[in-house]
Parts: sequence; C-alpha cells; structure tokens
Amino acid sequence: MKKSLALLLALACPASAAFEDSGAGARAPGMGNAFAAIADDAYAIHYNPAGLALLSRPEAATSYTRHFMGLADGSQMTTSFLAYAQPLKSGENGTVAAAWQQFALNSTAYQEQSYYLAYGRSLAKGLGWGDLYGGFTGKYLRRSFGNFPEATNAMGGASGFDTKGVDSALANRSTAGTVDADLGFLYRLKQNY
Repeated sequence: MKKSLALLLALACPASAAFEDSGAGARAPGMGNAFAAIADDAYAIHYNPAGLALLSRPEAATSYTRHFMGLADGSQMTTSFLAYAQPLKSGENGTVAAAWQQFALNSTAYQEQSYYLAYGRSLAKGLGWGDLYGGFTGKYLRRSFGNFPEATNAMGGASGFDTKGVDSALANRSTAGTVDADLGFLYRLKQNY
C-alpha cells in the first residue's frame, strides 16, 4: 500500500488546459507561486480570493511583462494584469475586487484574457489559534486568434486546409470563451505563531 501511494505521489504533476497560468505580479511568481497561503493584497483575486478579506483599505495592482525579448522574427509576447480591491465598511462586510489579465502574442495574433469578479470575507474570528477567511471568484476566460499571413500561405490539398490553400483554423478570427469559478479558504494563525 505504501509503495503504491508513493508511486502515485511521484507521478503527480500539474495539469493545464487551454489557459496556462503565468502568474500575476512579481511577488507571487518570485515565491514560486506559493502565494495562496499568504494572499494579503490585491493579487489575492488571482491566487486565493479569501485573502481579499485581509485588506483594510482600497488597493490597486498592475503588472506588465514582456517574455522572450529579442526574438529573430520580432514577435512580442506580453502579460498584463490590472486589479482593484475595495473593502466594504472597513472590512467588516468583506472586500469586493475586479481584475483583468491578458497574455498576448503581437497584440492581435493570439490573446488569452481573463476577467475576474471576486468577494472575500472573514468567516470565523478566534477559531483555535487563528482566524478563518473565505472567498469566491467568478471568471470569464477568453481566447482568440487573429488574421495573419501564415493562415493564407499554407499549401493546398493537405489535411486541414480548404481548397484555396488557407488553414481553416487560422484564417478567420476565432474566439472561444468559458466561465470559471474559484472558491478559496485561508486559515491565518495569530501573529505570535
């Protein structure tokens, strides 16, 4: 039993789908994205919405990253993030937040956008050695391809191409979107621990 459990744990790896998480801001990725347990600023909307309850005043957060600078073909890959969090009545009624994140290739060739709306609040104070917080984030995720030359200079007759030699997956601006939700909890130990 122990050997099979150890084997399952050794095979565990992160799973990803169409949206690859590149993180938000500089602090959390600098911590290896181990931010969920201390989420205590406006970036909590991305990592753990329960952390929004820890805010005592309004916060705005923004970041911009250019990936792989100096590519031979002049491509520019960027990640942008913008968030705002507003505590309600000095944090007693929780905190609401909204955010936008985008990963883009040359602005129009390819984009992944995420729109966030979140709420976090205290669930129980003085629970054992700390306090319990909870939060919820609703998201709309959108991915789109733009029109670019590679779509029209494809070889005709091959599988996946129409009779004019145009790659049907790339020729027309294609957009797909879906909704997503995160539920987060945070148990924060008292300062002496």
